[in-house]
Amino acid sequence: MKNLNFTVMMLLVSILSFGQSPTLNSGTLAPENFQATVHFGAIPANPGLAGENVVWDFSNLAYDPEDNIATIVDPAQTSNYGTYNQANYCVHTNVGGAYNLYAYYIQGDTGIYKLAEGVSDEVSAEVSYLADSKLWLKFPFSYNDTVTDTWQENGQTYTETIVYDGYGTLITPFGTYNNVVRIKEVRPGNTTYTWFSVNPIFQIFEIASQFSLISENIPGQVLHTNEVVRDNQALVYPNPADDVINIKTEFDNAVFRLFDLHGKEIKTADVHKTLQLNTTDLVPGVYIYNISSEDKIVLNGKISIRDK
Repeated sequence: MKNLNFTVMMLLVSILSFGQSPTLNSGTLAPENFQATVHFGAIPANPGLAGENVVWDFSNLAYDPEDNIATIVDPAQTSNYGTYNQANYCVHTNVGGAYNLYAYYIQGDTGIYKLAEGVSDEVSAEVSYLADSKLWLKFPFSYNDTVTDTWQENGQTYTETIVYDGYGTLITPFGTYNNVVRIKEVRPGNTTYTWFSVNPIFQIFEIASQFSLISENIPGQVLHTNEVVRDNQALVYPNPADDVINIKTEFDNAVFRLFDLHGKEIKTADVHKTLQLNTTDLVPGVYIYNISSEDKIVLNGKISIRDK
């Protein structure tokens, strides 16, 4: 009955929203103190279709379980405001409790522009757009709208096309989100897809060139939470590994999946409480894995395979 009720709910939501193209408007950005948890993830093999009332299903995407906390803050209260004092919007991300990153923006009636991202007093990751700010979103932004933007990034000039190419329902490992907008950014050699909630405007999911970013615990946005078990019900070791990976779970029937950083599934194996998986055929590097049982993810993580 529970599954039936959810199916009926999703059907009703789809019927009610069909044909209604959401628009991104000024004044609806996520407000100060708005907070969400963000995870690094693998890159899906396919970003999905463009169009109206699309369902983008990334529920099985592998991701790093480490929590990174993103908070909207007052830019004037940050240590680097002297350099970015034009900013009136700022996102602070605490990365796994290890260091802090800031992204500075100028928001106005016609759009929101990036001044810098990756700004930190602790690590060197800064990308500056101070010489010519980078358009992030134009306002209003409606389905099939296209805009071309030119900006300077660390002294080099770039041009890209930004397209609102779809809207619909987004499914991630953490939940199902309705009335979501997809923005596609294209420049030579690089295409990025980003999914936003509409009110407030907040980034839920991004597919970049080297990784994806997945948000969870987004206030007021999730329609249905996919169950992710977070206690110690599974173990993968050693890490880094050489020739074998040992897998232990509390479950009689579980599935171990190993992905490369592009989201391609490299190995899959059934686990009956314990399994020793041979890794001698793997290229040395970093991989992402998950373990599931009865359609519930019980463990996610990253593992390194050392050079033999």
